[in-house]
Amino acid sequence: MSPLRVRTPVILTLPSLLILLLANGCGTPSTPEPGADSSVVMESNPELFRELQGKLSDLINETSMTYQQLDYDYAEDLLDRLDQYEAYFANGSDGDPPRFMPKLEAEEELDHIREVIRRWEDQTGKNLREEVDALKADVAARTGEEQFYPEFQKKFSLAFDDFIKVEVAEILERRNRMIHQQAETLLAPHREEHPEIVEHFEAMLATPQYALPDQNAQSSSPSA
Repeated sequence: MSPLRVRTPVILTLPSLLILLLANGCGTPSTPEPGADSSVVMESNPELFRELQGKLSDLINETSMTYQQLDYDYAEDLLDRLDQYEAYFANGSDGDPPRFMPKLEAEEELDHIREVIRRWEDQTGKNLREEVDALKADVAARTGEEQFYPEFQKKFSLAFDDFIKVEVAEILERRNRMIHQQAETLLAPHREEHPEIVEHFEAMLATPQYALPDQNAQSSSPSA
């Protein structure tokens, strides 16, 4: 399969940029910091508190490096990746899978993309193959005389802005699930003797940037 020519930068709306920044950890502390009301909690066992804080910081940073969104530079670049993913799934996942998220295991990358396609098609009523083919036709029709393709960018944005948002949100969910799994292993041995310290860090993990989907849903629900 010949690659599509890379020409048109992807222009993201403000909500998309905010989601991307959140997924990358930009604007959020890389180290879980004690809250204003945590001094009493820390005093119960300062050494353990700092140890858990450091280890939790490490696992958050390492997990965030692994669970990064699909990387691409241009609209045509993303279109080519989606073309290859869809063709692989349509062919019954025969042969070597496309790999564009090398920090993930191949199986998890494919699970992630399958889920993103499913959510996006459910939410928008669009069909991935139809949208990809329509834009590929636009690319194939280029004469090579133009330097910019604003009409293509408009069509691409209409087709895939929502896909980008869904993909970033889904990889963030995966990251947070892994953080919570690893944090449970880290905190569990101290739950009985130092419940206040464990509860402190669990409360930090329940904040929006680290929360699981059901925790975010509960926090946004009106109180009874």
